[in-house]
Amino acid sequence: MKRYRFLLFDADKTLLDFDTDMLHAFQATYEACFGSQRPYSPQLLEQYEVCNNRWWEKLERGDIVVFQSDELDLTLVKCTSQGDGKGRG
Repeated sequence: MKRYRFLLFDADKTLLDFDTDMLHAFQATYEACFGSQRPYSPQLLEQYEVCNNRWWEKLERGDIVVFQSDELDLTLVKCTSQGDGKGRG
């Protein structure tokens, strides 16, 4: 495991502007993956945020468990509840 010499906390956003960075990253990712099918619009980010917040709430309630797979080197989500099959569970 890699060891770090320093750990920086940026609670007041003086070093990083997460909101702006997330917006740019989301838009660039969307355009690279889906831009030829449907142009980017701010409503897409709003839809993403609704869905993303829903998943964070599930994680906080313990409805889902996040685990690390060393073999695949990917973070995966294991659902402990079935939901409604439409991502609204």
